[in-house]
Amino acid sequence: YLRNLSLVAPVCLVLTFLVSLCNTLRHVYVVHCKRGGINGHPGHDSAILIIALPLIYSLMSFKSVVRMWQICSNAKGGIGDIVDFNGKHTWEARLVMFQIMFKTNFMVADVYEAWALFQFAWLTLQVIGTQRRKRAEAEGSDASLKEEDCSQKGIESLTMQGIYLFIIGCLLESVYYLVTSSVEAFAGPAALGFNIKVHAIQEQVHYFFLGVGSIASSAAIGNVVTVELTFHELLEEFKPSGKFWSTKILVSFAFVQSLLLYVPPLNSLSVTESNLFYASLLCIECFGVSLLHWVAWNPREAWYSTLVAHFNDKS
Repeated sequence: YLRNLSLVAPVCLVLTFLVSLCNTLRHVYVVHCKRGGINGHPGHDSAILIIALPLIYSLMSFKSVVRMWQICSNAKGGIGDIVDFNGKHTWEARLVMFQIMFKTNFMVADVYEAWALFQFAWLTLQVIGTQRRKRAEAEGSDASLKEEDCSQKGIESLTMQGIYLFIIGCLLESVYYLVTSSVEAFAGPAALGFNIKVHAIQEQVHYFFLGVGSIASSAAIGNVVTVELTFHELLEEFKPSGKFWSTKILVSFAFVQSLLLYVPPLNSLSVTESNLFYASLLCIECFGVSLLHWVAWNPREAWYSTLVAHFNDKS
């Protein structure tokens, strides 16, 4: 069943691409009809970046599927120079390298997921700021307007701090593994000493980044949820619930799947088989998430025009 499941992955990747492309074109068409270019419509440009999330995640997942296929077929896959700690070209050395590449692919996907969360949080805060300013303008007091602007800046600063930390944490982890895996894959025997040192601290590095990621992601998501719950009345037009889940649900899927691998009969799978199951299923789920994005990010919602008017007034 793993073979059939993994063969569905490229089909889902293509379907995810088509849905994401059509969803993006919907926004481009609306912006074209309104005129002013994409820079003149701040809501749509952020939405387009978020819409690309399932496509990026599906692409990285499929790359991981390919790495597991290469293990199963004993393919060298461009890393024929890889050596083990004895300086020999062995299948075990390639096996370890492909598993590291598997892990690195998802770290790159997590960077974009963090960036998508940043875009969602920015949009949420801008919608809140727009509604609060409209309420202050209705009161007709300059002092009230100044007070709203100051408090809005404070809310934005506090909310974005956790998200900045999340982005930095994901970026550092992906850069570390990209650099170390690239050196090991392409430098060959010349980097043997470096590779031995990297593998010696592999466990400590794993737990370090796991701790950083857990703290940063909790802070980022907690900040966004707190803002959403506090200002839910001002966000009725924005409909944040579906948009938030479309941005964060992939991480939830990945977490649940990692737990499922400890449940019979999946716990009897080898590391390669469990990785193949994990990545293939994520490709399928990304297609579902792209459909969720289609529903959640409707380009004709009223808040887009409200946001543009707010930015025009500020400028």
